[in-house]
Amino acid sequence: MINKRSRIASNSGNPFSDNQARNYSDKRVVSEFCPISPFWSLFNDQHEVVIGARGCGKTVLFKMMRYSMLKNISDPRAKKIIDEKNYIAFYIPLHLEYIKKLSNSDLSDKDKITWFRFSFNCILAQSVILEISELIKDAFADEIVRIKTEYELSQAINEIWTLDVVNPIHQFWKIRDRVSKLYYGLDPLQADPTTVPPAFSHSLGSSLSAISNCICGFLNIAPTWILCVDEAEFIDECYQRCINSAFRSDTDHIAIKMATLPYYHTTKKTLDENIEVMNGQDFKYTIVDMDYDSQDFIRVADSIVRNRFAYQDLQIDTLKQFVCTLGDDNYLDYYSAEVGPEKAAPEYIQQQIMSQLSEGSQRHNIGKTEAELKKPVFDKLAPIFYLREVYKKKKGRYIPGWYAGAAMIRRVSQGNPRIFIRIMNDLYDEAVGHSLPLSLKQQHKILESFSKMFCRETETLSKVGLDAKKNLDYIAQFVHEKTHKGELTQTGLSFKLSKDTNLTDHLLWLQEAIAFSRLSVDKNSLFSGITSDSLFQLSNLYAACYWLPMRSKTPIRIKLPNSGLSSYTVITPPSVRSKKTLRKDHYISGQLSLLSAEGDIDYDS
Repeated sequence: MINKRSRIASNSGNPFSDNQARNYSDKRVVSEFCPISPFWSLFNDQHEVVIGARGCGKTVLFKMMRYSMLKNISDPRAKKIIDEKNYIAFYIPLHLEYIKKLSNSDLSDKDKITWFRFSFNCILAQSVILEISELIKDAFADEIVRIKTEYELSQAINEIWTLDVVNPIHQFWKIRDRVSKLYYGLDPLQADPTTVPPAFSHSLGSSLSAISNCICGFLNIAPTWILCVDEAEFIDECYQRCINSAFRSDTDHIAIKMATLPYYHTTKKTLDENIEVMNGQDFKYTIVDMDYDSQDFIRVADSIVRNRFAYQDLQIDTLKQFVCTLGDDNYLDYYSAEVGPEKAAPEYIQQQIMSQLSEGSQRHNIGKTEAELKKPVFDKLAPIFYLREVYKKKKGRYIPGWYAGAAMIRRVSQGNPRIFIRIMNDLYDEAVGHSLPLSLKQQHKILESFSKMFCRETETLSKVGLDAKKNLDYIAQFVHEKTHKGELTQTGLSFKLSKDTNLTDHLLWLQEAIAFSRLSVDKNSLFSGITSDSLFQLSNLYAACYWLPMRSKTPIRIKLPNSGLSSYTVITPPSVRSKKTLRKDHYISGQLSLLSAEGDIDYDS
């Protein structure tokens, strides 16, 4: 536990500087892992396309499904899976460099698929040997029996894989070494595909299928093998068709879990032009994004804090111990701290809310009791009122303590572990040399600054960054004006596209914005595609940048312009304006317009 005299030494390295899980050691992944609800449901016999925004934790989930990692979790559910051995998972990261080399070549699709299978099966083979080693280590306490089993199983695997037809192989490390030499020794742009051993080219996963019975016989098990295919967003359509074909084929006790970004599983076609895979039959979509206020994300955030601070020998077990948090950690607590007890009194707040309503709303509510007004008026508008009042105080160099507290940090993180770690990186730098917990104003300064930087980074999204940034900035600025100018009214982050919007002009940037946590969309649209009825929501990072209400009620209909060569002007705060000159081919014609709200509909699901 920390006390008010606790400080972070200036010579301490920032434990939050690394946010790329693919670079973590197995030991680190295990130490930081906090199982979330979808994790346990992944142990099944179903092929799945696992969808989540960049940084949501897909890699960690897949790495932790491995037998060698799962056995280190102190959880009865993990112990049950380990003991029963009904499911044994292998981690298969798709190598971007190898795949891009294939994609950028003049090879035919047939040859590309042959070499893709080869690459996939080599990586799978390495993972299989790694996990078998752990299985044998746990299955045979007697060292002599264990060595003998490895000796005999290695020889059997070598014969099936035909890695070395002259010299027998009797050790697992030698098998992995031979697979590695095979993988790096064959250049797909020069080698003859017929030189690939059949077990590595027959079909996707055939390197495992070929030795499955052999493994099961030696270890007396009969599991479903789970192939955790990571970072599938990098693969082209022809490789997706190859994986889809595996979805449609005889499973042979193999279930594929493929992790990718939203809208990056772009085809349901297989290698047979007449056959497509169907969601719900051949595979299913599974979302692993977390809500910022879910128990899953609260536990994950605290786990990251606890383990990262442990690197510095600091006993900080929860986010609340690191940052100053007021009262019940809700909007009213921070509003009260800004304006004082007199203006935070319920009677004053209610009187101010009523006075800031439009004349029509005021007339409509005349004669109603406080109880009658509480839910439809006071409870609904109070968070927006607090935001407006604190924003009025934000003048010059004054720093309020509004974007602060554990709940707000999680809210701005958007339920995304990588974004949370990035924010914690900045908060930690701010905390160096200061007393803990971090003050409200220190937190606010960092959260607002990070949000502005994150919104600027929208411009860097591949190919569509400029379009995404201009459109999202305009929408956010519109909601800002509606929130802070004129009468007090309901505003929020939700919107829909107007019925006459040409989706073709905007589909790509909308999809990228969703994949990279600038937007979220309803689940049906996530699975079936974006339509004019899709319900979007700006991320809370845009809300913190533009001082918008972090709520999803009352969607606004937005009319977006068609693409063209004329430009339109987007008014953004000076702190988030881009200094770059927009190229002519990025200009969009027309003027963005937003239609009236659709009514008081609750979209908080």
